[in-house]
Amino acid sequence: MRPFILFLLLCIIVNGCIRRGVDDNTITHEKAAPVSAHQQLLSKYITITQDTLHIYSCSEPYADSFYFAGTYLDSALSLLLTGNKDHQLNSYYACFQFPIDSTTTGLITRTPSEYTSSSIRLFLYDKQKDTIYPSLELAESWGDAGDYMSKDAWLFWGKEHHQLNCFVWQTNGHDNSMDNEKDTTQTEENLYYLVGISKGKSDTLNYHAAALAKRFK
Repeated sequence: MRPFILFLLLCIIVNGCIRRGVDDNTITHEKAAPVSAHQQLLSKYITITQDTLHIYSCSEPYADSFYFAGTYLDSALSLLLTGNKDHQLNSYYACFQFPIDSTTTGLITRTPSEYTSSSIRLFLYDKQKDTIYPSLELAESWGDAGDYMSKDAWLFWGKEHHQLNCFVWQTNGHDNSMDNEKDTTQTEENLYYLVGISKGKSDTLNYHAAALAKRFK
């Protein structure tokens, strides 16, 4: 009788261990939370942390070595940026992301322009509202029939990192030889402006061309 009782107790103990292992395994292997569409989008951007970043464009075909070539975004991810189904959704490229404040992430993106995806824009992602806001064009470059335009921007932090600033330098020009082959001169106009970026919006802080040129050149 005693061996039978010992055998019965052993079976109960083993069954309990197996059952507990099954329960523990069930808890350990719960399904992970699904990844949101915005999280999928942000995963395409490379995170950067530098204090100052020069953003520039190029009207020539983009090679993989171009710093702002970016990662191609399919139509579903592009739609998260534009919110417009009728917009061109086949030429958006994710470049870089960086924190602006505790709730806002900047998304530097190469976007469609007149001829190719040469416009580089900044989008703002609000983590609390799970919403993306378009902000401003940072860089662009094109030329057509003697007219040309180039725009560069520098992102940098203000005093004590309280605000992200953007200094923009835009050159509009015309090659006069297109009108008169004997005229080899070029006519150019330089525009400068300073923009402050925070909380899902951008505000022009200064548009005084001469003062900004002297300060930043």
